[in-house]
Amino acid sequence: MESLKETSPDHFDAVMRVGVAAIKGTYKGKVDIVDKQEPNSYTLVVEGSGSPGFVQGTARISLIADGDETKVTVEGDGQVGGMLAGVGQRMLPGVAKLLMNQYFECLRARMAALVA
Repeated sequence: MESLKETSPDHFDAVMRVGVAAIKGTYKGKVDIVDKQEPNSYTLVVEGSGSPGFVQGTARISLIADGDETKVTVEGDGQVGGMLAGVGQRMLPGVAKLLMNQYFECLRARMAALVA
């Protein structure tokens, strides 16, 4: 994530640099938080485009208290187009999981730093 700027409550402009196999590029787009059921769940709606193609998707994120921890489940659906779809179609599920894991590792590290 290169930048994430709030344009209005729960609506953001984003710039991301992503690569799948040999297809790498910068995507500009929007991220919206919708269908909030605080504190249990929300949906992210993402759309972006760049020279390698476009991405659109939704992710339903649920948070479930489990003692001192919180379990996070993510159900998502996405579409890609352009060169990205042509080259990376079979690899996209694995790449999506990798990116999600990187996001949560970063979040975990930042939360730990806040508590310390």
